[in-house]
Amino acid sequence: MDAQALFVFAGRLFRETYSADLPASDLEEYVSKNFGVNQQLAEIIDLAGAVFIAVGDDGIAGYAHLAGDNVSTDQNLLLKRLYVDAS
Repeated sequence: MDAQALFVFAGRLFRETYSADLPASDLEEYVSKNFGVNQQLAEIIDLAGAVFIAVGDDGIAGYAHLAGDNVSTDQNLLLKRLYVDAS
């Protein structure tokens, strides 16, 4: 999966969800720091976590980001993000 596409998707949904509650400058700073292309790429390739992406006819429809010590073992994982495009 393309980190750029995930950045665009996650940033759009975060903005849509929180734009009424946060000042625009704070919102953009948060999106840049937490959903930037480099951050998305790091999460995608991190062997201690997993990113699951749901793709529909129009592109990304949702994604989940799990984190833990090692996803390939039987241990607890933390659901860090679950985003679904309701449109």
